[in-house]
Amino acid sequence: MPKHPLTAPAIPIALQSSHLLSPPPDRLTNTPTTLSITKESHTLYVHRLRAHEPSNSPEKQLLFTALDKQWPTGTRVIYAQNTPVLVLRRAWFSGLRRWGVKLPKGKGSGRTDLLDASMPWTDGNPIARGFRLDMRFRNALASHRGRRATISTDQPPPYIRVDSHARSIEPHLDLVWDPRSRHEALPGYSARLGGSALRDLLDAVESPLDPAPAAGFEAPARRSVGVERGSGSTVELRAMQMASGTGVMLGNHMVMYITRHNAMDYSRSKSRLKPRWEVEVAEGVDLLLAVNVVLIMTEVESSR
Repeated sequence: MPKHPLTAPAIPIALQSSHLLSPPPDRLTNTPTTLSITKESHTLYVHRLRAHEPSNSPEKQLLFTALDKQWPTGTRVIYAQNTPVLVLRRAWFSGLRRWGVKLPKGKGSGRTDLLDASMPWTDGNPIARGFRLDMRFRNALASHRGRRATISTDQPPPYIRVDSHARSIEPHLDLVWDPRSRHEALPGYSARLGGSALRDLLDAVESPLDPAPAAGFEAPARRSVGVERGSGSTVELRAMQMASGTGVMLGNHMVMYITRHNAMDYSRSKSRLKPRWEVEVAEGVDLLLAVNVVLIMTEVESSR
C-alpha cells in the first residue's frame, strides 16, 4: 500500500478505455497500488507489490516490460505479457524536450498521440531546479458524446468504483454536480474510507490488498473545471521534484509518488549502482501513466 498521502481522481483516468480490461494485468487500479520498477541492461521490469510484500519478493507479479530502443529512433516499447501495448517516442525539436505516446502499429491510429509530455527548459539547464514534467492527454474514461465532459480536481469521490448500470443522463443537459444525487452514480461504499462494521464486511467480501478487476462505467457528474467539448475531457498532470522523490499532481492533489533507490550491484567484476523505482499509484489511475513517467525520468537521468 502507498506510504504517501494520495488522492484518487474524481473520475478514473486512463490513456485507453481498453486499459480497464481483465484478466490481468489490470492496468487501472481499483485500490491504491505500489509498483517496483527495475532496470537490467536496456530493459525495465515493472512488478506490482502487494500489501506488506518486500521489493525483493520472488512472488511479486510482473505487469509490464519496457524495451529501450532509444537510439537512433528515440523509441521505447512497453509490453504486457509479451504483447506491445504502447510506444513512447522522443520528439527531436530544437530547443524543446518533448515525448509522445502512441499505440503500436496495427492497433488503431498510430499517428495520434495518446499522451503529450514536455519538459520546460530552466535557465538553459532542464535539470537546474529539479525534475519537472508536464503531461496532457484525453481521458478515455470520461467520454460524453454531444455533451460536456467534466472533471473535478478539488473533491475526491467517496468511492471510485462506479455502477456500470447507472442511469443515463440526457445528452442535451450539462453535467452539474449535485451532492444529493452522488449515491446514484457512486452507490454505497463511502464507509470504506473509515473504520466501521460496513467497512469490515466490504473487506471480507472484496479484499483491499489486490486491485480488483475493473469494469466499464458511466462517468459521474462533477462541477466543471476546464471543460472541453468532444469525445473526452483533457487531463493535465505535472510531475515535479519533491523532498525525497517525485510527485505527480492532478490539480492540487497528488495521484502518484515516485522514489528512486540505489543499490550496489556486485554481480559483475566491476561493482556499480543499480537503480530501482518505487511508484505509489492512487486508486483510479492508469498504471501505464506511471510507467511512462519513469521511462522519461530514466532518459533524463542518463543524459546528465
